[in-house]
Amino acid sequence: MKIQGDNYEINVLLSADDIGRLNREELPVVPDEHAVTAGTCFNAPTHWSRCDGNVMAIVVGQDDVTWDFGVWMPVDTFTEIKRLILALRPSL
Repeated sequence: MKIQGDNYEINVLLSADDIGRLNREELPVVPDEHAVTAGTCFNAPTHWSRCDGNVMAIVVGQDDVTWDFGVWMPVDTFTEIKRLILALRPSL
């Protein structure tokens, strides 16, 4: 999957299992909960979570605390991305 903003682009390789992990009602809120680990970018694990308010994060690195690269977007944008992904895989 390629996610592109005005000032960034991130490419995340997701398996069917990864998509299943992201297909949940709400992402965990950090730092109180651990992020969902789903997919890879630069051969490193990709972690998905919500921040305070209506913002979600995708961070790339060995864990969701000491990551190397991250992007933030409105939760509504992630919801639309998830809808588009699930439309490609109706069996999920």
